[in-house]
Amino acid sequence: MDNKDWWLKLFAAIGLVLVLGTIQHANAGLFGFGSTSWKEEALQNDGSTILVSRSQSYGGRHEIGQPPPIKEQSLSFILPGTDKTISWEDKTTEDIGHANFDLLALHVENGTPYLVTSPNLCISYNKWGRPNPPYVFLNTMAMHGSAFLYPNSLLT
Repeated sequence: MDNKDWWLKLFAAIGLVLVLGTIQHANAGLFGFGSTSWKEEALQNDGSTILVSRSQSYGGRHEIGQPPPIKEQSLSFILPGTDKTISWEDKTTEDIGHANFDLLALHVENGTPYLVTSPNLCISYNKWGRPNPPYVFLNTMAMHGSAFLYPNSLLT
């Protein structure tokens, strides 16, 4: 075997291992298409943390050469001090063609979870009333179970 061929085969094998390892580690599908999920800790004001499961998938309208926006995303966690699972989903809507929000923070105050979000791109910003500062706060109420509610002022 020629010395040059041996180095090329070794280089190709190392490259293949690195590419496959990166794809497997990212769990995001080939070249970023598809979806990804992960767990993270949300630090609270009192210093405690909440373990949050998140997932995102990508797709929808986008400019040529730009990555696709978040198509769907979800978040779930167990409410501290209870065994109640709280879930939130943000799916593509027809009017904007992608998810409505970017998730920024999760906080639990006096047993009520609050989700801090920002409108996802310009069309969503317009849909949610062009908030200034650009944040939308979502919360749950006991009478509505474990679903996050959109602020009534933004739905009218």
